[in-house]
Amino acid sequence: MRPATKAQIQKIHVLLNQMGLASQKAEIVYQFSGGRTESTRSLSVEEARVLLRNLSEYDPSERLKSVIFSLGYQTGIIYGDTATDKQINAAKLNLFLKERGTVKKNLNDMTYGELVKVQNQFQGILKNKQKSSDNKEATTAVKHLLNELNITFK
Repeated sequence: MRPATKAQIQKIHVLLNQMGLASQKAEIVYQFSGGRTESTRSLSVEEARVLLRNLSEYDPSERLKSVIFSLGYQTGIIYGDTATDKQINAAKLNLFLKERGTVKKNLNDMTYGELVKVQNQFQGILKNKQKSSDNKEATTAVKHLLNELNITFK
């Protein structure tokens, strides 16, 4: 058995990092080595080749697009779950991205780096929405408490 080359090992690490799977490296290597090892250094050339082929077929951009759609639902930019809703949502999301997005492009036209920027933007929107909701709840609670104490406040 010929051991994996240094270039193969490096490429495996780069791909796992790009995909956000570095923390699961041991389990992934274990699976592709048939339970023989958890270390990339102990992989054979052929095991490394198969792992690289599988990692290369997985497109991290597609994963980010799914995350952005999910965040779109969570923020209320898009909603509904029928097939028609999903088609409309794709158009609504693209319209939002072109008008108000960090990157003024359709989702499918974005590079990985641009998708990361949009994901960060949507996470910020979600955080602000939650903060706003919390503030409204606090204001309502304070008004209710002041009413109970017969204190008027303008």
